[in-house]
Amino acid sequence: MSLGRRSVQVDGGFDEHMIAASAARCEENEPLLKEPAAASNIINCGPSEGTSTSIFTSGTSHWRLVDRDAPAYQSHGTMRIQRRHTHAISQFFRDSFHSILGIDTSRLILLLVCVYLFCVLVIAALFQTVEASCDLELKSFRDAFMLALETVATIGYGLPKPFMGSCSSGVVVLTVAVIVGMLLDTFFIGLLFARIGRGSTRAASITFSNKALIRRINGNWYFIARVCDSRKRPLVEAHVRMYAVLRGPKLPSNGPELTPRRVDSFVMRLQHPDDELGSTLLIDMPSSIVHRIDAWSPLGVLPKALRNPGSVDLPVAFPGLQRRAVDSEHDHRVLRSRSTSSSRRVMKASQKSGNSATASIMDDTSTVISDDNTLMTDSRNLTRAEIESHWAETSLEVVAVVEGIETLTSMTLQARHSYTLEDVAFGYGFGPCLYEDDAGRMVIDFNRFHDLVPVTDNEEK
Repeated sequence: MSLGRRSVQVDGGFDEHMIAASAARCEENEPLLKEPAAASNIINCGPSEGTSTSIFTSGTSHWRLVDRDAPAYQSHGTMRIQRRHTHAISQFFRDSFHSILGIDTSRLILLLVCVYLFCVLVIAALFQTVEASCDLELKSFRDAFMLALETVATIGYGLPKPFMGSCSSGVVVLTVAVIVGMLLDTFFIGLLFARIGRGSTRAASITFSNKALIRRINGNWYFIARVCDSRKRPLVEAHVRMYAVLRGPKLPSNGPELTPRRVDSFVMRLQHPDDELGSTLLIDMPSSIVHRIDAWSPLGVLPKALRNPGSVDLPVAFPGLQRRAVDSEHDHRVLRSRSTSSSRRVMKASQKSGNSATASIMDDTSTVISDDNTLMTDSRNLTRAEIESHWAETSLEVVAVVEGIETLTSMTLQARHSYTLEDVAFGYGFGPCLYEDDAGRMVIDFNRFHDLVPVTDNEEK
């Protein structure tokens, strides 16, 4: 992947306010600069430092669900999941086209060559079988192979007696050879075209930030990543989703090869772009993906009184609906007022019954009550140490998925990326990567796309 600069022509119809609003996508309050300003506090997290984690978190490397083996510390989008079942062969032949299409390109070409040569050899053997009755004048199997190859490839060098006299068996063999040749050409061309034009190759141009951010803004914790399309021709209807994959402790083994453990995935509600509006992205410009670590977030931490000792618990909201605290705040369905009244009722009942554990939870301001009366954690009182501990205990991995339609082929593609604890930076913001040159064009500098700058609006404890 080439990480350089990309220019975007801005028509005269855009005013400076629209340009400034678009440039702000690089970061919440990022300025629009005429020239790239050199700053000593900018940390480069590009390809040369993409795997460095010493200044960000104390996390250690572990197994990843989504690879980060592509150039510039990006991802090929490969899900590292091995599937075992007893009907693998029958499943392969039930959908042979897509099974063959999933083979590596070099192996696919080798397979096609072997199939082609096998068919030519079979037809050559048939020609040699009818040689005497049809007077084909084939002196060796080499001559039969050449005749089969010329027939299948429609080269047409001809026979000494092209009408084969009155030999009907030769006509049958010739007809079979022509039909096999047309089928091979159709199948091979379709496979190679689908392989070369597959969406995964176009998805490689979707660039994700090497580091994700966890910042505290206005008292709330946010998980932030950045994405942009490095090609000039952007995707149509691009949208993004995020999932949190949590791994529990290892369970007792059922065999020498397998060590089972509980693994669950949860949807992460997005605040920007708003997932209730489809999470659509203007992906031809750097866009921030923002998830708030609220009471329903799988990135949050359970209250101590609700934790199960010796295991990693799931989010309290599961299997209920995944909500967002921002909806209650902005739609005047105030969660806090509902929670407070419910907390008082529960605390009074707990005090009467002598349940001190529940009363202590209700007295803690870090706990709220959802609509289904389950206790949930408020992210306002979380600390960085608690968040890091939660990520480490659950081996948490955030999987980001960007989907869109390629304009040239109208093919739907999907780009995947993931972030583990070692890919998270606390107390930083994304550096400027969007500028305006002297000709009035917007310039996206992908060499600065992964840069981080310290922020002052964090309130970490």
